[in-house]
Amino acid sequence: MGKMHILSALGAAVAAVTIAAGPSPGADLFPDKAVVKYAKGFTLRYFKSFKVVEVINPFSHAPDTTRYVLVPRGKPTPPEFAKATRVDIPIRTVICLSTTHISLLDFLGAIDRIVGMSDTARLVNPKVLARARAGQIVEVGRDETLNEERVLTLAPDLLMTVGFTGKDIGSHRTLMESGIAVLANSEWMENSVLGRMEWVKLVGAFLDRDGIAERKFDSLEAEYGKVKRLAASARNRPKVIGGTSRKGVWTVPGGRSYVAGLLRDAGAEFPFADDTTSGIRNLGFETVYRAGVDADFWLNAEGAKSLKDIEDEDERYRDFKAFKANRVFSNTKRMAPNGSNDYWESGVVNPHLLLSDLVKVLHPELLPDYRLYYTKALE
Repeated sequence: MGKMHILSALGAAVAAVTIAAGPSPGADLFPDKAVVKYAKGFTLRYFKSFKVVEVINPFSHAPDTTRYVLVPRGKPTPPEFAKATRVDIPIRTVICLSTTHISLLDFLGAIDRIVGMSDTARLVNPKVLARARAGQIVEVGRDETLNEERVLTLAPDLLMTVGFTGKDIGSHRTLMESGIAVLANSEWMENSVLGRMEWVKLVGAFLDRDGIAERKFDSLEAEYGKVKRLAASARNRPKVIGGTSRKGVWTVPGGRSYVAGLLRDAGAEFPFADDTTSGIRNLGFETVYRAGVDADFWLNAEGAKSLKDIEDEDERYRDFKAFKANRVFSNTKRMAPNGSNDYWESGVVNPHLLLSDLVKVLHPELLPDYRLYYTKALE
């Protein structure tokens, strides 16, 4: 054996011993870190041998934070975080109570970790749908009704719920006392679409895929920035309204919602932009009528399949400038056969496509070759 071969063999042997022994004491177990830049709903901190996640309840007027300490399986809980909810990482199983959560896991290549879903009849993702049909994903409830017995039987490492006003994780006390970690995902309350997408970094921390989350987020953030800069060059800022009225209540995006941020980035003016509400606002028909009857575009008219549907709903809609000019759009281009809308499922990890659709509608000359992804014009 030549000298070089002997040296190579020795090097391989040393490497094998190092790998078998694992990281040295005091080593940083998480060299691949994610950095939270936009999201306001959670924080993520790294220590050498564990991570700490704090999820903020955006619906509480008083400080309300839930703390999780993420520890590699088999390692001791750090004593200074003994009162936090301990989660062994990487999590092996998760139950999701929103289709939005599916996209966060799919983004990180972790669909196989999902063992339970609510309302499986509304799934859009073909991979998740196939697993549900094969019995690998169990339905654990529908709408807001959760079958806790099924959740206890599945015993997931994590139950991801949807954050809503007046409903916190305390309503799942029985599950938490059984050792199941419960996390309320309030991504829809973020102030920016990039902040909303950044919840993928929180999920990545639980999966121990922080680096993947960081790199993939950075790539789409760059794509979003390109479209945003393009929209900033638009010659005008058309006025828009969104949504439709149901039973006299017209739901519009709050002035500090991620949708409002999208509209600003797309170069649009919209009523209620000065409002300080995150999430949504429910207003009376007359209020939106007065503010938006002269809007140039009408977006996200979800629920209507045609202009006639809108006209039949309320004849006052015919007064709107956007209706008269046939500038009414819905986000229903990617509807599944079961009636579910992919806009609400995969849109969370496609902020660049959400923005591109808006820019294409409002400033078509800026994206001449782009084809609408989620949006379509009503006829």
